[in-house]
Amino acid sequence: MKNLIQHITALFSLVILAFSLATQTYAQECHSVYGGGEVCDHGHIDVDKKVWNPAKNEWWDNIDSSSYTFKANEEFKYEIRVKNTGDVTLHEVKVTDLMPDVDYIIWTGNWDWDSDDHKATWMIYDLEPGETEVRDIHFKFADSDKIPSGTTWVRNEAVAKVKNGDSDSDTATIYVRKAVLGVTTKAPIMPETGAESSIILAGELLALGLVGFGFLRIAKNKVSK
Repeated sequence: MKNLIQHITALFSLVILAFSLATQTYAQECHSVYGGGEVCDHGHIDVDKKVWNPAKNEWWDNIDSSSYTFKANEEFKYEIRVKNTGDVTLHEVKVTDLMPDVDYIIWTGNWDWDSDDHKATWMIYDLEPGETEVRDIHFKFADSDKIPSGTTWVRNEAVAKVKNGDSDSDTATIYVRKAVLGVTTKAPIMPETGAESSIILAGELLALGLVGFGFLRIAKNKVSK
């Protein structure tokens, strides 16, 4: 009986070891080389995240407030590029997009959205060496009453994780500004310049001169009488 238990324990240990070695092949592949030994090719993943700049109609790494500031009820979107930069095929790559836990950002579709954790997920089951998968994810800002006062910095992160292997992440930032109702900014009224204003000024001076000359003639006529 004791020997049977030992054999079962040994067999169970071998099964666990075999499973562990099998799962490691997700991250690397090994092959024998001439002269003995082996070389393992490792898998590597790269994530590039960008945000769409409406002012420039192109993807940017980050959008500073001096370039463009989003407003209430405005839509915005990110592009996430996941590339296999290694030399082996990657399996079961889980891509997660993480948004801040706030109530003024609304998910508007695509991917599998987890409203409790404010994240979206996307699975890539096979990614060949040099291959790139690209996805967009869309959001919008809520009504103005939910937007924080002033200008707010919003940071979004994308993470890609290979099962039992490499991982990478990248971020993109934008700004949103809450409009203040009832406050408008008017440009200051500047004095006119140029040839047209000079002609107008000359005409006004000439009219004043003629009026003054007329009063002077009337005064002289009264004195002479």
